[in-house]
Amino acid sequence: MAKCPNKNLKGWKSLVGKVGEYEAMSLYMRNDENTPNLGRDLKIPASGIVSYQQKINILGRLKKYNSKLGTKHLLRFVPTGESYEGKREYTYVTSLVENWNRDGGDQLSMFQDVADQKQQRDERIEDKMRVFLQNIGVEYTTVSEITDKEGNPLGFAAKADMLNKVVQVVEERAGVDTLPEEAAHFLVNILEAQGDPLVSSMMNSISKYKVYDEVAANPNYQSYSEDKIKKEAIGKAIAKHIINKDADNEFSENLSRLERWFNKLLLKIKKFLNMPTADPYAKAALAILNNEVQNNAAQLITEEQIDMGDYFQDSPMNKQEEIVKKLDATAKELVQAEMDNKELGKQMTAVIDLPEGKTTARYKKVSDGKFIQGRVSDMYQEKLIKKKGVEYMRDLNNRPINEHKRNQGTIHHSTMQNLVDYYAGHLPNTKANLDRIKKQAQFSVDTGQQVMSESQWNVLHQNVKNIIAEINKQQRDINKELNTQGKVTIKAEAMLYAPQADKGKYYADTAGTVDLLVIYSDGSASIYDWKFMSPRQVSGYGQKARIMENPFMQKEDGYNMQIGAYKSILKHFYKVEKIRKSRIIPIHVQYKFKGNPGSKVITPVLDTLKMAFDVEIEVKKGKKKPKLITGDAWLRQLPVADELSDRKGLNKLLSAKLQVREGLKAKLESEKNTEKKQALRYKIEKVDKVIRQMQLDGDIYDLFADAGATIKELERRLPIQDKEDPEYIHMEEFLDFYQDMSSSSLLVEDSAEYLKNLKNNKEEKALKIRLNGAMKQWSVPITQMLEEVRAELGSRVLEAGDAVGIGDNTRAQREFGLLKLFAQSSSHSHPIFQTAYQNISTATNKVRRAEKEIFNETEEHIRALREEFSGEQNAYDMLIDDKTGDLHPKIKKEFWERKDKALEEGDATWIKKHFQLKEDAQKRYDQRKKWAFDGIEKNFPDYDALYEGQELVLPRKSQKATRDSLKAGWLNKNNLTSDSMWAGPQAYIYTEIKEDVLKEQYSDEYLNILKSKSLSNFYAYYQRKNKDFTEMTGMNFKDNFVGNIHRDIIDGLSQGAYTTKSLLQGALEGLQVRQDDSTSESRDENGNLIKTIPILFTSPGTLINSETGEMDIRLKSKDLGKSLHIMSATVHNYVEKTKIESITLALSAYLQDKNTIVLPSDAKGNLMTTITGKIAEKIGGQTAAEQFEKMYVNNALYGQTIQSKDFIFFEKYSGIKTVKALKTWYSANALGFAIIPALAAGTVGKMSIWIESKKATAFNTKQFKEAEKDIYRDKNVFNSINNYFEIWQEDMTFRRSHRLSSGKLVKYVSLDFLFSPFRKVDNLLDNTVLNAMMRNYGVDKNLMPKRLELLPEGTKSLRDIFSVDTSNGTVYTGLSEEGENRFREMVQYTTGSIKGSMRADDISPIDTTLIGSLFMQFKGWAPRVLQERFGDFRYNQIMDTYEQGRYSVAKEELIHTELAMLDNIKQTGLKFAQWAGATVTFGLYDGIKMDEQKAEKAFHKYKMENLDDPNIQNMDKAEFFSMKRAQLRAMAAELKALLTFTIAIFALGMEGDDGEPVYTKTWFTRKLNMILHKARLELGFALNPSDWTQVFRSPIPLTGLAVDLQKAIGNFSQESYDLINGIDNKRDNTGFGYRTFRLFPGFKQLARWIELSETDKKNPYQNQGR
Repeated sequence: MAKCPNKNLKGWKSLVGKVGEYEAMSLYMRNDENTPNLGRDLKIPASGIVSYQQKINILGRLKKYNSKLGTKHLLRFVPTGESYEGKREYTYVTSLVENWNRDGGDQLSMFQDVADQKQQRDERIEDKMRVFLQNIGVEYTTVSEITDKEGNPLGFAAKADMLNKVVQVVEERAGVDTLPEEAAHFLVNILEAQGDPLVSSMMNSISKYKVYDEVAANPNYQSYSEDKIKKEAIGKAIAKHIINKDADNEFSENLSRLERWFNKLLLKIKKFLNMPTADPYAKAALAILNNEVQNNAAQLITEEQIDMGDYFQDSPMNKQEEIVKKLDATAKELVQAEMDNKELGKQMTAVIDLPEGKTTARYKKVSDGKFIQGRVSDMYQEKLIKKKGVEYMRDLNNRPINEHKRNQGTIHHSTMQNLVDYYAGHLPNTKANLDRIKKQAQFSVDTGQQVMSESQWNVLHQNVKNIIAEINKQQRDINKELNTQGKVTIKAEAMLYAPQADKGKYYADTAGTVDLLVIYSDGSASIYDWKFMSPRQVSGYGQKARIMENPFMQKEDGYNMQIGAYKSILKHFYKVEKIRKSRIIPIHVQYKFKGNPGSKVITPVLDTLKMAFDVEIEVKKGKKKPKLITGDAWLRQLPVADELSDRKGLNKLLSAKLQVREGLKAKLESEKNTEKKQALRYKIEKVDKVIRQMQLDGDIYDLFADAGATIKELERRLPIQDKEDPEYIHMEEFLDFYQDMSSSSLLVEDSAEYLKNLKNNKEEKALKIRLNGAMKQWSVPITQMLEEVRAELGSRVLEAGDAVGIGDNTRAQREFGLLKLFAQSSSHSHPIFQTAYQNISTATNKVRRAEKEIFNETEEHIRALREEFSGEQNAYDMLIDDKTGDLHPKIKKEFWERKDKALEEGDATWIKKHFQLKEDAQKRYDQRKKWAFDGIEKNFPDYDALYEGQELVLPRKSQKATRDSLKAGWLNKNNLTSDSMWAGPQAYIYTEIKEDVLKEQYSDEYLNILKSKSLSNFYAYYQRKNKDFTEMTGMNFKDNFVGNIHRDIIDGLSQGAYTTKSLLQGALEGLQVRQDDSTSESRDENGNLIKTIPILFTSPGTLINSETGEMDIRLKSKDLGKSLHIMSATVHNYVEKTKIESITLALSAYLQDKNTIVLPSDAKGNLMTTITGKIAEKIGGQTAAEQFEKMYVNNALYGQTIQSKDFIFFEKYSGIKTVKALKTWYSANALGFAIIPALAAGTVGKMSIWIESKKATAFNTKQFKEAEKDIYRDKNVFNSINNYFEIWQEDMTFRRSHRLSSGKLVKYVSLDFLFSPFRKVDNLLDNTVLNAMMRNYGVDKNLMPKRLELLPEGTKSLRDIFSVDTSNGTVYTGLSEEGENRFREMVQYTTGSIKGSMRADDISPIDTTLIGSLFMQFKGWAPRVLQERFGDFRYNQIMDTYEQGRYSVAKEELIHTELAMLDNIKQTGLKFAQWAGATVTFGLYDGIKMDEQKAEKAFHKYKMENLDDPNIQNMDKAEFFSMKRAQLRAMAAELKALLTFTIAIFALGMEGDDGEPVYTKTWFTRKLNMILHKARLELGFALNPSDWTQVFRSPIPLTGLAVDLQKAIGNFSQESYDLINGIDNKRDNTGFGYRTFRLFPGFKQLARWIELSETDKKNPYQNQGR
């Protein structure tokens, strides 16, 4: 008879609570009429700690228990690290995971998808795998077929059966990776059962690996869960490591003793590239290879893991057939047809040139008749249009010569298709067929004229024949490697189709045609694309013509995008897993012209047709046979789209060089200076040469040879210290050497991997011997030279510190903590940071001075225009060409058109007739020739022995041919007597229009300008500035150029250029992603910032309409004075920042080499800030190097404020721009016309200056009062000082350009005007501090500022010395320019300490991230104010003083750490009482004094803590005591000020006769009450806990905008309802639309000032946080 459970037991009640009474009873019965108790039933010890054998036993019981009860309980075992009863086995802590779910699940399997049959199976590895499987208790079996449960064949290569602990393998389908992959699956499940953290690491990171994408995209795994996909990918990743790592073990004995050094450097580079430094998959691979897993460990696999299923490996059979079927289906489905441009434009995603009234060729589907919207070429065309404008591209494409080349290219492509079909066997291999193809190629279909010679035909068809032979050889190699008899499929003009997009490569619904597509029997592919090109720099004619310079430099980006798109489409939609080759086949063609100069017409007759091989006809035994001879080096196949190699180990080297090339290309893309662009081209040329050598020949010898040549040059030049010596290595060049040697140091390690994988065939064996010798000989010199270069870098960094007065800036520094994220650039304590700041500050001051000078000049010209015309804009309209937005050209348009024609025809005669050499042409030529030839010699030296007596692997290798070719190319373009120069792109450097021609060719518009003196003077001034810009930057500024500055909305409104619709459109366009240079934060197509010193507004990209792609000149500002000033500021910024770029980058490199790493604030290394939620973005780097890069490289040099990666929404809008715009709107809404906060800021600011004066360091109280009197007493001098030093925090470029603007609205409808209350108050406070400090400082013998107390008695103050020459405005300060800059920094630093620093150039690392900038909104002043109160003791480089936060000083005075707790409390209480007495008596009782004994101890303590800082070691006791006393005086003054505010507020809050507070009586008292409350909050912020809680309650102020919007919508809806229904809502005491109007900037604060409603009478600062 069954017994009932005791339902009063705790265990029964718990079970019922989990599963319900019915299910509990069922479990009770299944458990032999016992209430289930897992601990008891499974015999788990009460301690939870078990041995290994106990663990095995418990797992066995659990398996039976789950089967019996139908449950799915899990057990986790975490090793304790402790031994069990002295034995050599670990104990485990048991963790039970209950799961009463009794539903059964399918016990599936996991399969290996595609076995790697391309490598030979390694019996040694497979033996290790079998041993591993046997040891963990897994059976290995071979089967003829992998089947499902029903016995249906699945076609897989292998299966890992978790349930039965069996690995099944189909031998004929297995590859080198089959057993490793299946072993890996078991290992992962075992580690997971053991609770090993390695599994979590692998699961978290696998999605970043390519193998994960491959598994996820594989249709055979589509039914897998996300976790199962991850585990499948993990198995494959580990298998790859097993294969490679086992091979590594063979080679370990050959590794250099320098391995540890290389590993260290590699780790550093991996960290820099954000690569994982400890690969969990490599660890797992080693665990298998070394058999580190315990015997029978497979028994640990839990049922949950079994339910995940088994693992399979697929077979590669029929891959080729599947791909070809898809390609054939595409070919049947797609045809080419013409589509009306208007209709095409409606469906296009890309912005391309679609002329109205015309058609464009598109692909069309046969099945439904719908057009495919995109072509593969669209994306690159869009990129060019966004950069150059559609008009430019249309003009380029419509030129007769380019149209002719396109037409002929189509004809030649047809010939290539015929030849491919013929040699691939798609056409009968008969002489008649070849003759037919030949005739079609040689003779024009239209005229019958012969256009191709016999020798040119031979070149064409023999080169195609050679390419087909190369393809067939590749197939034979595949057959040999896989032991198969597969055949290759060759397709000419193969069409591809992509239904979905691949970001940055192509849009959705895109098609394209590959000229030659090859599908090999193993499913791999190769892509070949014909490119018929006519380079300009050519020597010789006909078939003897040779290309003089790289013809691909401008076109390779397009090639990469096009072929990269083909590769992506093949991978994603045709399931091609490997692209062996992605090649451009260059074909050099030149066409003959006919006609006279000025009217020449290009013909289809070929003058030149050349390919990689020239062809000679040999006669042997009476028969003519073609012989291929290596031809022009530029015509070799060009690997593109990051083509990698089949040679194992080479790809690491190749990828590194491809990365270097990408970096150089990015620099070239953004570089504006002509000479720097050429230098970059030479560097790219050098890297390209090495890359092609690796891709085409697998040869890396030149990598070693380049390193050797670099070492030789460094040995010669590095010892030279005389900077005037032409051989001295200046910093910019030195950084290149440093980078080269750092890269070379990795060469030995990476080459070792490549060498060990070279085969023993004749070709690769010779290569292996040669490279092995090179590595053996050159590894030591490379390492030695790297150490020398690193030492030199340290010396130069030290020198840079000395140059700006920092001293030893290489001294050791402490770790960077969290607070460093808030340290501003002006107050940073790190000496490297200080060095950079001084350099940047000097550059910024030079820009400011130059900008100010140009402002004065421009203002003078504008004044003259105003006098002659009624407003300067009327004058500007007479100067501007409405078609271009530039000034009217001086020369007629027809003259330039004739010149373009002459350039197109190469008609140097016409050009010489109208142009002449500049006066200094020869000097320019000589300078540029030396510079260019030196660069060529440096980049392409002969390879020689690295040191005396060294035996070379090969005889000296000459690069003379390369040098000669490059020099000849340069001479061809620059030789002053060469027609190629006169009719070439460099002519503008050396030539100018002849004076007599100039006068004859004046345009009508220019002649009209000459009639007005002020107009002609302004025009000449503008031209002169453009010439200055050309000389300063090395760019080619046209004389009539006007900066491409996008007209802002206010600018447009003032000129009547905007309608309501265009106003909204203009606002939205400002949020779009632009790849132009209209902002210093320009980004590439992937949202990454472009790192270059910005020279803005030179590209027309900013004026391109994003919808049409056409340049809209209406978008260009016509405000010439404002535009010139802004343009001038960006040019001078570019020039000055360029001067300090190399030293700043050197400082950055030094920090990266000597990194100081902070411990992360949580386990993941992210900054986790909990403030009623989590700010979970990693707010920037936490190492000195990373923070330096953010603050001084990216921001100060490259102008990049927000450095987070952009995110795009609605396909075209920038997330960062949108957030910044909302942030600006909210700031304007909160602070626009903020009269009350401004008055409060003025009140507390003045009080803070008084507090600062009590320190008597920067100035004293008497000097402060004198400065205040000067505002009224000596106003002219006061203002002259202010205007000269310009120490204000506002953007002076914006301010000056604002003043120069011709628009009336611009001056009043702007953020500057909205914030004018704050600005005026802020400037007044700054001016007061400046004038006070002028009285406290004098001039030392070095013409630098110094406090008067430190100068000889009787020394005049700066205020006494200052004078202005009224005749010419010259100012005399007595200081040198460096001294003036330093004094300006000192004043700005002091004002920052008083009221916080809000300067745009004084940022902290947290400001550089999007989330950080949002967090710091309205708090930017806080870091400096808090530092002044809580800062640690340090030496202040700017002020040349010692400083410590006043509250930090007070804490040292109050706390007695040397006493026992009770005594400490007693003494602290007494001291606090004394201070309180001094405060409440307002100083009548002097109770705040320094404890000299304590100060003495602190003095010695800080000296001991800063032994590395010479400034602190040189500190004497008197200075330290003076600083402490100063801060105690300041603190006493601050407490008195707070007490004063409190008393005043209390007085206003007293009740009147009517029982209401006094402050409510009048408008004045209400405003006064608001001001006092706000001022008290400002001054007491650091001591007020409620202010801090407010920060933590609302960390992101911008969220307030959403709240305001929500309230406005709700309020408006309610008001509208009340209005419609005639309801008088008594609760709403505001007018209709009040809350809606509060969304508009300025309304909220103005309403509060004039008390628009009863709500505005309430004090928002009373009993609230900030």
